[in-house]
Amino acid sequence: MKEERLIIKNFGPIKSIDIPIRKINVLIGDQGTGKSTVAKVLAFIKNISFIIYPTTENSFSFFFLDGYKKNDSEIFFESAEYSVSYTSENGFVVDYSESLKKLINVYRNEANNIGKTPNSNQVLLHDIINNITKITGLSSYIPTERLRIFNSKTNVVNQSNNYLNTFHQDYSSYKNIYSNFDIPFLDLKYSHQNNKELFKKGNLELPVIESASGFQSILPIILFSKQYLPEGFGTGYFIVEEPELSLFPKTQRDLINYLVGKIYPLNDYMFFTTHSPYILSSLNNLLYAFKVGQINEEDTNRVVDKKHWVNPSDLSAYLLNEKGEAEDLMDLELQQIAVERIDEISQTINEEYDKLSDIKWAKK
Repeated sequence: MKEERLIIKNFGPIKSIDIPIRKINVLIGDQGTGKSTVAKVLAFIKNISFIIYPTTENSFSFFFLDGYKKNDSEIFFESAEYSVSYTSENGFVVDYSESLKKLINVYRNEANNIGKTPNSNQVLLHDIINNITKITGLSSYIPTERLRIFNSKTNVVNQSNNYLNTFHQDYSSYKNIYSNFDIPFLDLKYSHQNNKELFKKGNLELPVIESASGFQSILPIILFSKQYLPEGFGTGYFIVEEPELSLFPKTQRDLINYLVGKIYPLNDYMFFTTHSPYILSSLNNLLYAFKVGQINEEDTNRVVDKKHWVNPSDLSAYLLNEKGEAEDLMDLELQQIAVERIDEISQTINEEYDKLSDIKWAKK
């Protein structure tokens, strides 16, 4: 699989980043450093609608990024099948592979003929989309605001066309397709029948809308993974903001293991933003399992299932700093993520405690 790359300059809080996109990607950083910006840029660049009709204004406004554009903003994305470049002067310019270019031209021509000629065919358009998707892959974006869809007092579906609206519509569609499934690492059963969403855990059954926020947070991730990580498609993107949202540390680990187990056998990428040291530590265990597994596969497999092992060359981890730049978090010698970078606040808190202790004992 060709390593993909994303470059962003002078866009929103980002001054200059150049990051490789591998099978598993993690982005950390303080609030307002641009993690969501990167996730959203990837989300629209990998979206099938953008790939066919790469328009500037619709792409930015859809993700509320209009105010991030500057006169010297630049975006560049490169993959095996197409590359995307953006400048304020030229807008988006997409360079397609020959096979993809032919399919997109056919689609555009057929779409222009809909309703104009007796031979126009919606079924044909659907078939062409499927063929394009087999080259480009499917794309899914699960935002931090995912809990809003369970808030009966918040009408997420409104007259504006934006990613929250689309996310809600997609969720509503997928819950009809996958109306019954288990979330095994939570011992939780989900069902959607007669317009009612229910969770069952042991003998307890309750509406999803009344369930724990952690259950609500994880449900869209599992549901979308069923829709967006099928076999037989091209390089897909599964983008999740803060997968740890409202989750106990053990559940964070179990979720990472689940997603890695689904992604590794396929030709897909996972990209997520996080504030959680538990997410990074969980990934480090999977990296370490891969390393130790080269020495003793059988015993390592008893501790960490082999399907969850992560090859260090398949993982990208970066920190967005306050300068608007990206720092590589991978320790090449240890083949681990430098978890202490996200957990530096612990040292600050401990230093504060030590100072208070010094004051206390100085009075004795």
